[in-house]
Amino acid sequence: MKRWLLAGLLTGALFLAVRERFVLEDDPVRSLRSRDPKAAKLFDAYQERSLFKEKIFVDFSKLSEKEAADLEGVLKQARYTPTTIFPRPAPEALAPLLPLLPVEALQAHLSDEALEKRAQEALSFAMLPGGSGYLAQLEKDPLGLGTLLFTHFATSLLAGDNGAEAPADLRVYQSPSPLKYDEVEVAYNALLALGDKVHFIGGDFYSYENYKAVYRDVFVCSTLSLILNLALFFIFTRRWTPLALLFVGSIISYLAGLLAVGLVYERIFSLALAFTSTFVGFNNEYLVHLSGIEEGERKQHSILAIWSAIGTTLLGFLVLLLGHSVIIRQMSLASLGGMVGFLGFLFLFKKPLGEIRFRTFDWPKATVGRRGLALLGAASLLLLFVLPRPTISTSIEDFRFQSPALEAQAKYFTEKLGQLSLDRVYAAPISGTPHQTFQALESAGVLSAHGHPLRWFRSTAEQQKSIDFLKERLGAASAKMQSSLEEAGLALAPAAISLPATLDEWGFLTTLNALSPAKWAQDLDGERFLFVPAKADAPVERSPVALLPMSPQFYFDTLLTDLSRELGWLFLLGMAAMTVYLAWLQKSFFKVLYVFLPLALSAAAFLVIVRTTGVGLNIIHFVAFALVIGLATDYTSVAVSTDHHDVEMSKILLTSLSTLATFGILLVARHPVLKDLGVTVTAGCVITALLALFVKPVLPAKDKP
Repeated sequence: MKRWLLAGLLTGALFLAVRERFVLEDDPVRSLRSRDPKAAKLFDAYQERSLFKEKIFVDFSKLSEKEAADLEGVLKQARYTPTTIFPRPAPEALAPLLPLLPVEALQAHLSDEALEKRAQEALSFAMLPGGSGYLAQLEKDPLGLGTLLFTHFATSLLAGDNGAEAPADLRVYQSPSPLKYDEVEVAYNALLALGDKVHFIGGDFYSYENYKAVYRDVFVCSTLSLILNLALFFIFTRRWTPLALLFVGSIISYLAGLLAVGLVYERIFSLALAFTSTFVGFNNEYLVHLSGIEEGERKQHSILAIWSAIGTTLLGFLVLLLGHSVIIRQMSLASLGGMVGFLGFLFLFKKPLGEIRFRTFDWPKATVGRRGLALLGAASLLLLFVLPRPTISTSIEDFRFQSPALEAQAKYFTEKLGQLSLDRVYAAPISGTPHQTFQALESAGVLSAHGHPLRWFRSTAEQQKSIDFLKERLGAASAKMQSSLEEAGLALAPAAISLPATLDEWGFLTTLNALSPAKWAQDLDGERFLFVPAKADAPVERSPVALLPMSPQFYFDTLLTDLSRELGWLFLLGMAAMTVYLAWLQKSFFKVLYVFLPLALSAAAFLVIVRTTGVGLNIIHFVAFALVIGLATDYTSVAVSTDHHDVEMSKILLTSLSTLATFGILLVARHPVLKDLGVTVTAGCVITALLALFVKPVLPAKDKP
């Protein structure tokens, strides 16, 4: 009872320590940042003004008035507030861009007929309820030059290079802050209920789908895994003590893992949280191998097996801490914390652990000598060398659960919004003038010039013509407009219009930066960059200057692919560290070869699967294989350390079944990350368990335990 009381106090203390330790983060992209400071700063600068940041887009074009009104009410209830794609700048802020308007456009806009029409329009609006707001805007921009500029630039930016036009009734809403998933659910379900009558897109919906998938997987997979493990333990021990130890210890392990993450990070990613559902797979091994240790010579062999198993797992997770992926580090910290928490919990129950006995089973085993081991090892290495190397590529989509409904919406808006989607934007260092860099990229077939502001930049001489026209016409046009309004009894105090100066290319882009919903240029530590959208399937590698990806999809895909390769090298480093550790502990080359043989076979089998299915390796597969190393080496190291003793073989049978129950359950997970983990770890553990259970090395006396 004292032990269980201490365990209860430990659980309570860990719960209190974890409860306020961190904030849950559902968006995995927030864990990614380029190691190149310049690329990271440029990306942050560009994304500051992202069109889609904290917004949702809804196409009302096909809705009836009643349906539109009802949907507006639901969105309002969910705290979504109407906003605009392009916030309209103040007329005085737009004034510096007036020289960019052609003389012909100014002549048409400031003609007597156009001014008379605008005056009549002003009078009509003034008579309507709320007309005072319109008149206030009219005083700020009596000639409508700000409206002319805004319409000109907005139309150019909305035009896509595929000829598509934005939906006729596209409405934009600001996301609520803070985001609450129960409110997002209300809006999301209302949109889905309208079917093909409405189209919508927004990061909130992706976050909500990931939130649902992760929490469903955590609950379902953890529950099923625990039930299967408890059933297996009861079958093998026929006692309730191991079940209680596994159940309570797993809770402590889970809390200790979260605490380890919380001591380093303020935010924990939901994927790292979901990963903790696999802890039962590790805990069952520690519990089984530390239980029922026999006295005498067998005790020494069991201790050697335990240190081999724990040491290799510990090294595998420590190596992962050397990587740059925050999510992988969090998984590693959680695993290390969970291991320490569970082993500490088991230390309280040393005596009950020693009294546990397992049912033993005997089955035939194939024997293999040193020569056979050497041949198997050589064959495995040859197979790894001969098999084609798979592509290593990771996409941010691999981390995201996306329902068919969201896939259809993304496709619709990609086609409709055209250039507005800005899905392939790069930062190009400016060589010469911005226009020279622009022309060089366009000549190389890289740039999508349609809709880029430099496309309608005008020379100094052309700008001066517009300024001269404004000098000549502005006074008369202002007087004409004011006279027309006064004749109708509408007295206003229009703001004075100051004549702008000509702009150079850089001044034009930086002025537009402050007004446009997207940035077009950036000065970074004295180096100037031009933001340019690339054509679909453009030969970016032919660019005359080095391009840095600014679009989230390409930027994060590049980072994740680099992290995948990094994890591959860490994987090799972990293998090397484990080899040195086992060589020191086991003092036998052939025993170490036997421990690692199933890993080589698993890698070869996985390459065959990848080659057959055509799937490339991503970062999740590398993480999963790191888990295979930590889990699978336990089986063969325990088996070879105890000379395949019947008791230890029964323990390996139990732990392998328990591990397969834990990771095999992930095959029913919705989230692609957990499903990939489940497939890879399950396949690796099956191969390793079969070798450990059915292949026994026959070694000389000096190699035997």
